[in-house]
Amino acid sequence: MQWTMGVDVGGTKILIGMVARDGTIVEERRYESKRGTQEIAIAAVVEAVTAYWDDVVKTQKAPCPHAVGMGLVGQVDFRKGIWVSSMATPIINPYPICDELSGRLGVPVYADNDVHCATMAEIGFGAGLEAKDFVYINIGTGVAAGLVSEGRLIRGSGNIAGEIGHMSVNMDMDIMCKCGRRGCVEEFASGGGMLRYARSLFEKYPDSVLVKLDKEDKLSSSSIFDSARKDDPLAGYIADLVFRTYVAMFQDVINLMDPAIIVVGGGVFRDELLLPEIIKALQGWQPMGNQNLTEIIKLSSLDPQKVGLLGASMTVA
Repeated sequence: MQWTMGVDVGGTKILIGMVARDGTIVEERRYESKRGTQEIAIAAVVEAVTAYWDDVVKTQKAPCPHAVGMGLVGQVDFRKGIWVSSMATPIINPYPICDELSGRLGVPVYADNDVHCATMAEIGFGAGLEAKDFVYINIGTGVAAGLVSEGRLIRGSGNIAGEIGHMSVNMDMDIMCKCGRRGCVEEFASGGGMLRYARSLFEKYPDSVLVKLDKEDKLSSSSIFDSARKDDPLAGYIADLVFRTYVAMFQDVINLMDPAIIVVGGGVFRDELLLPEIIKALQGWQPMGNQNLTEIIKLSSLDPQKVGLLGASMTVA
């Protein structure tokens, strides 16, 4: 059986494991990712990959891979193996990370955007088994989508198609995104954006339970939704704004792509009530394609902890 070393680089962790063609994963290891500067972020990835190679591959604790596949946050030139940019990590100057790692390890190294990787995993092992035209929406630290038509990932000219987090839902909002626009979904409706937005309003809502949760390091998208259901004013305001944004975003994606399925993933959907609430809110709206929205919108069937790793392995040519 042929094995690939998959590397899933996230905002807080780097997950590495051996992945077989049939999706079997063995010898997973978790390492800390770092932000700070470009040099620090890249060094963390290089150190994690070489440490895994030394600890697992050289000691023959797992099968020797024929190649390495990586999923990276931000824009990636998957043809040249260059990490082009990332607002979250941050990557400011394009970096040939695949060449560097290939030189160190002695095997070919490939890379793609992390959400594209997850979408490729869906094509091979998830939603793609049900439909050739689907959209994978990921709402976690950021917001992005993988767009699939006729069984193929739509990449765009710069491999950045699907950046729905930079759809502006309200140009009049006093929230400036790093992309230069106001009111972008990602800035206040992603997992990270919700926390930033909540903290910006603490002075106005000093008695909110969210202030206490933040001091206890328990503030999360799930705790915001839960507190909203318990009638906390600040949580209610944020949850209502975010919810209406999600509904509008789903409507726009449906109108744009006419998907047979919308499959969702990402940490925000750990709140089990959120997706059913979105679907319920969409029931009164009839898209042009006359889809039954209850049937086409669903949670990913893939393990959320492993979908990135599985998809990273599929970057290998």
